[in-house]
Amino acid sequence: KALCAPVRSPNAFLVHAPYPPAAMSGLMKALRRRSMVVKESKAAPKKRATRRASLAVTPPVGGMVKSHRVYLLGGAHLVIQVSAKTKVYEACVTIRKKLGLQNDGDMALFELVTATGVFTLLDDDALLGARIEGWGPDPPGGGAFRDDIQLVYRRRLYLPGSAMELEEAAATAESHAALKIAYDETRYHLLEGLYPVAAEAMVPLVAAQLQATHGDYDDSMWAKGVLRGQFGDFFAKEALKKASRSLQDKLEAAVLSQYAAQAGTSKVEAMAAVVATVKELLPSYGGFFFPAQCNRPLTDKLRRIHVAVGWAGITLFITRRGKLSVESIKYADIAQWSVLKDGSMFAFWINDGDNNDTVALMTDAAAEIDKLVQAYVAENIAVLDGADRTAARARGTPKPA
Repeated sequence: KALCAPVRSPNAFLVHAPYPPAAMSGLMKALRRRSMVVKESKAAPKKRATRRASLAVTPPVGGMVKSHRVYLLGGAHLVIQVSAKTKVYEACVTIRKKLGLQNDGDMALFELVTATGVFTLLDDDALLGARIEGWGPDPPGGGAFRDDIQLVYRRRLYLPGSAMELEEAAATAESHAALKIAYDETRYHLLEGLYPVAAEAMVPLVAAQLQATHGDYDDSMWAKGVLRGQFGDFFAKEALKKASRSLQDKLEAAVLSQYAAQAGTSKVEAMAAVVATVKELLPSYGGFFFPAQCNRPLTDKLRRIHVAVGWAGITLFITRRGKLSVESIKYADIAQWSVLKDGSMFAFWINDGDNNDTVALMTDAAAEIDKLVQAYVAENIAVLDGADRTAARARGTPKPA
């Protein structure tokens, strides 16, 4: 009920980007000045970070060294060595080298609480060992590695045409790190229902995933009902709940028909096709998703929604009476954004003619949304200033003079 009150109370907010309501030109100028200050303040530590990168492949020193699993979104994991003095930055460089990834500047290490599904970004300069110690004692019967809290290595930023995307496009094997990261992230978001694709529109995507997993169609593997029994590996739970038995039978037949027609397509081509199709379907592709509560419009009741922060802007996914509404707001249309001082709300104001439309998001991730919006706006400004999108983006890579 009081949601509107703090939005109208400027003293309650940390206003990060007070831009003139006109828009792109004013917005870009203001943020360009802001980004220049950020660059100056972070220039010195870059040299130290480059030096640390050369040490990251050796066992870290300082205290007891322990083995910890780092998971990828596809479920695979690798093991790294962590001591009390290991920084997140060093762990990321180790992971990059283990995976054979060339560009990791847009990747990050997250802490995942599996019970809630909430990802928390770990700052590059933070001590990873101390963070893990803060998890407390392992749960009883958990084995050598705990599952209630996990380290997850995943993409934080998606930049079209970046070195990472070019690395992905150059993949020649299904195990290629950049392609697998993009493919696994796409599948994860589809299964979680974060990419809203209707069941019927999923048919070519499921067929391509079968090709990527099994290779060419083999009739002996796919008796009637076999694929339907595996639908949970391809369709979001909510989509399956809404699909009648009759529709599921039709979906199975359609998927197998398209799967058979893909004979001769390599697994790499099939994986790339899944990613490319979703990129074309969804402007929110590559965005990072956050749970939130919002009343949109302000006269509506408070609802649980998902928010995607990405290259093109902020996207709101709101379900009303079982029907999904998707609203995308470009950064150029945002007059300013703010974070409530207690960290419980992220709000932004949309330029709408003579009026400023307000969106208030109640979420514990307000600070992280703020950081991500700043990062994406800074990247947009860099491109407007003529930055080379294809330049290498790797931890430890010196910036060109």
